[in-house]
Amino acid sequence: MLLKRELVARHGLEPSLIHRLVDRLEEGSVFDLPPTAAHTCPDPRDQLLWDLLENNPEAVLVTGEGVLQRSDHFPGRILSPRDFVARYLDGA
Repeated sequence: MLLKRELVARHGLEPSLIHRLVDRLEEGSVFDLPPTAAHTCPDPRDQLLWDLLENNPEAVLVTGEGVLQRSDHFPGRILSPRDFVARYLDGA
């Protein structure tokens, strides 16, 4: 999906970096349906993301949605794609 022409034009990442990114995501992935978070997500359609963040302290959310990025909840754990790459992939 990340290698679709429209997305490559938007994120501008090389295919080799995309493959490294996906590999890193797979390494740390856990699928679990968490209990409902005490906080309500700014976008009710994304409440599962809030539930996951609250119940997994090491989890980060990578999103291009401004309303989620501007949230005061989970400081330092809601990142733009660019910030994620800078934090976890630059120099890797």
